[in-house]
Amino acid sequence: MSDETTGNGLFLHSVGPMPTGINHHWKPRVRRRADGRKYIQIDLSDEGIAYRSQIQEATRAYLQAHRATQARLDYAYCNGDGLGVVAVLYFPDNRSDLDGPLKLALDALVEGLDLDDDQIGLVAAFRAIDAADPRLELWVGTLEDAARLTIHRLQEIVDCRLQIADRKKQGGSSQGEQRFAPTDSIKLGNSSLLTPHSSLSVALPDPPSFNKAWQWRIERGESGRARPVAYLSAAYTRYKAAAKQQVLHILQDKRENSGKLAKSLAAACRGKQRVGLGIALTLSRRQGDTDNYIKPTIDAIIEALNAAAPTDPAYAPLKSLNDRYITMLVALKSRTPTDTPTACITLAPLPLAAEAAIAAIKGALNIDIGSPKV
Repeated sequence: MSDETTGNGLFLHSVGPMPTGINHHWKPRVRRRADGRKYIQIDLSDEGIAYRSQIQEATRAYLQAHRATQARLDYAYCNGDGLGVVAVLYFPDNRSDLDGPLKLALDALVEGLDLDDDQIGLVAAFRAIDAADPRLELWVGTLEDAARLTIHRLQEIVDCRLQIADRKKQGGSSQGEQRFAPTDSIKLGNSSLLTPHSSLSVALPDPPSFNKAWQWRIERGESGRARPVAYLSAAYTRYKAAAKQQVLHILQDKRENSGKLAKSLAAACRGKQRVGLGIALTLSRRQGDTDNYIKPTIDAIIEALNAAAPTDPAYAPLKSLNDRYITMLVALKSRTPTDTPTACITLAPLPLAAEAAIAAIKGALNIDIGSPKV
């Protein structure tokens, strides 16, 4: 991110190293109450404590040096206008998912800012690879400014795709000529994969939050010692079943094009010129922190696509999909929520997902979005 598009918010330029993963961030332990009953206590691991402290210290140092930014964020927060977060996560390789480390960073951020994460109405995250210097770039500002900055980044992806398509029409090469401007490390790959049939759009019931998607039980291991074990909650099990049913219904309803969809999604994840996948998620709910609904929703959609693979040979490419191929994620809460909360998700190769995310932001937030302000 450059200073010319981040001047109005809190901008953490380089925080690192990146956490190894969400499973290493918390440490569940079996404790015993005074009456002898056992319970599970979930603490941050040493790695989690160090990472959280890094983000919090960087946040406080930035705000102390930028009092105007502190006042602007405080005003937006107290006035109920909402805040937005834009993040670029530089990983050492492709083995980590995007949504897990993003949640860890957001949890640390809201603690460092001492705010209620229910006020975060927009989260945009982009994956990049930098083996020499894995790190986090993170920007926080008002919802309007965050929407402008996000659309500015997404439009760069769309523009790169159009430039590649124009070169192909003129007989030029499209392989590896353009890079994704916000991170400067993701190639747009083969534009011939991007067709109107390359996107999957699904409307699902309101997802369970991260804290309610899993539940812990105390079980005895082979050694006889009590240990904590995580299980899917009943609510999340029902949600995943609904996602599988809905995804399969969409694939069957568009039978003549679902094979093209499966091939496009899978091809976007393969080879050196892979495009990667993007997700646009709109939550029509009045309350709840946006980041808590991201991982449960993504996991449900990916598993639904994997489950569809054995049902028809045309869907076989979907078996290889996983969340490590997601290179862009935009999640937001609609400003006009419905009485029955829902989640609208679009999963597509990166440039098409960027177009869908732009439309979702403009449609859900009902704000005038121009160019990013300085």
